[in-house]
Amino acid sequence: DPIAAQRLAAMSCRTLVILSGADRLIRGAEGPATAIRGATVVTLDGAGHLGIEECADEFNRMVLGFLNED
Repeated sequence: DPIAAQRLAAMSCRTLVILSGADRLIRGAEGPATAIRGATVVTLDGAGHLGIEECADEFNRMVLGFLNED
């Protein structure tokens, strides 16, 4: 969606994008994620579509680490 890509590119706030490495339902999320200038993009290796549940501890560490950055 070109309009969505433009909106992502216009974002100017700190952004954390967490991808699930083994998600079979949503593929190609890396592209839109990298459209956000300066975004921090990380991957939950081995996590499927429900990465937040499958790897909750790792997900929480990633989020807290991002929030605690200066």
